[in-house]
Amino acid sequence: MITQEFRPQQFKDVAGQDLVKDLLKSIVKNPDTAPKSIILQGEYGTGKTTCARIFAKALNCKNKTKDGDNCGVCEFCKSNIENTIYYDEFDSAMTGNVSDIKELKQTFYFDKNLGYKVIVLDEAQLMTPQAQSALLKVLEESNSGIFFVMCTTHIDKILPTIRSRSLKIRFDLINKENIKNNLLSIVDKKQVSINDNILNIIVDRCGGHLRDAHILLDQYIILGEEQFIRLNQSSKELYYKFTIAILKNDNLLIEKIIETLLTFPLYILKRDYEQFVLDVIKVSLKIKMTDNVYLQTIIKYYGDRIFNLIDIINDRKIYEMFTSDKRFQIAMYILVKNISSVKR
Repeated sequence: MITQEFRPQQFKDVAGQDLVKDLLKSIVKNPDTAPKSIILQGEYGTGKTTCARIFAKALNCKNKTKDGDNCGVCEFCKSNIENTIYYDEFDSAMTGNVSDIKELKQTFYFDKNLGYKVIVLDEAQLMTPQAQSALLKVLEESNSGIFFVMCTTHIDKILPTIRSRSLKIRFDLINKENIKNNLLSIVDKKQVSINDNILNIIVDRCGGHLRDAHILLDQYIILGEEQFIRLNQSSKELYYKFTIAILKNDNLLIEKIIETLLTFPLYILKRDYEQFVLDVIKVSLKIKMTDNVYLQTIIKYYGDRIFNLIDIINDRKIYEMFTSDKRFQIAMYILVKNISSVKR
């Protein structure tokens, strides 16, 4: 898989996350004064465990760069960090109760004269509260040569007593430019032929999760262009056009768009509709900028009545009708009626 084959071995190769990388490299330069408990929080597929592994390499690399990255060329840097004494990674879903933490405790001791050890607890939110309490005691008793790194998608499920003792570093979703550049680098190394349309589909589909982008690229390589497009085609743009057609009272175009939408599988229709609604909300609240002309037109047309439109398109009853082609059609005609009622 591409995710494994092209996993970054240095901070400089990690897509995006510039602030995260700078913070971790600062710790690498001054490890003895840094907090020994670190929480890496953020959505899946954004580089948390990858950065934890690079962090362990950088801490122990004898030829690290001035800015705190590992050299990437020495024998240690080229080795698999997971097979060394300097790194342990545990899946909290498998080792998440008190007895597991107590058993793991024996691995939490390390001779600082050897370097620094990084212990990663992946999916840390899955540990029971009792296990987290046991872990707290371990954190307090561990020596200065050990860093505990908890990776989590839900920091609110980590005990406040652990959070208060930890350096919290947030991983953001990766922007489209960084994802696209990462994919271009991979296809260049693999000598894979790919056009800009396919790249844009992958970047749009992955939603800021680099792991998902790699999975989609794997899918493209295996399936080829035609089947990949058929499987990952998007209907989101049609929802924009559908809304504009209602604003223009263009019944012929409305019928044509609904007919086109029905050529998509229902799961794609629902997935893209949810994204369509989310985009309208984000742009309306100015959380997100857009260069989509259709979306800009919708926002501008409704003005201060945009939230009336959002209430209509985000109605739970609409989502519940994405269960059959006929019910989907009914949902679309309900939208025509309801959206028309809030037109200027």
